[in-house]
Amino acid sequence: SAAASEFWLGRGIDHDLMARTIALEDSLDRGLPSYSSPRISLAQQLLWTDDFEQARPLLEGQHHLALERGQEGERAAILFHLVELECRSGNLERADRYAGELRRLNWELDLAQPGVGGYAQALAAAVSGDAERARSAAREGIDESEAFGDEIFRIQNSWVLGLAELAAGDAAAAHQALASLPDALDRIGLVETAFAPALALDAEALAKLGRVKEAEALATRLDQRGRALGRTATRGAAARCRMLVAAARGDFE
Repeated sequence: SAAASEFWLGRGIDHDLMARTIALEDSLDRGLPSYSSPRISLAQQLLWTDDFEQARPLLEGQHHLALERGQEGERAAILFHLVELECRSGNLERADRYAGELRRLNWELDLAQPGVGGYAQALAAAVSGDAERARSAAREGIDESEAFGDEIFRIQNSWVLGLAELAAGDAAAAHQALASLPDALDRIGLVETAFAPALALDAEALAKLGRVKEAEALATRLDQRGRALGRTATRGAAARCRMLVAAARGDFE
């Protein structure tokens, strides 16, 4: 939709347009397929701007509707967002349950984006602190995405692999997983930093490797992006990266 495109280009949520689109859907004699609803688009945008409490009822409502209608493919797509929501909200058992269900549906239905199941399971495992399971699922997701030519989920699985490597204390392996992602995101036109936190993670990895100039450059790039998008969380991540750079230099003032 036009509103979603504007959001991914870094222009924020157009709440008025989203409300009109949802009202239009509600006026139809037959509702749209569960995942095609503008409620999903709004929920995604709310999720990526950290408004979890507003996003949750939209996603849960569409998931329930897909269950009622027997729309398993639609349900799998909604489960993907529910995994991200619950990981970001700290509801880790629920996230892991959703990820397992998504993985099952992905195998059974032979869905068009095979890397999504690996990403969901890797993210749930990484946030739960299970680095080995996260590594395994992310690598599998990368392989599936590359075989399918799916750049979006190659990026998604790669940043989670970087997160898992950082959690395991291997900054070099983390940087290897993350280094190409900021430019890859720019190539496909995704400027919304919440989509994949590759800049912040790679800055952390570089700081831990003592490559402070490179880390500082990424932190500056992240801060500039956060200012341009009006993302407080992004600017906070950039500030944390600068603290890591200062610590790597031995500057504790």
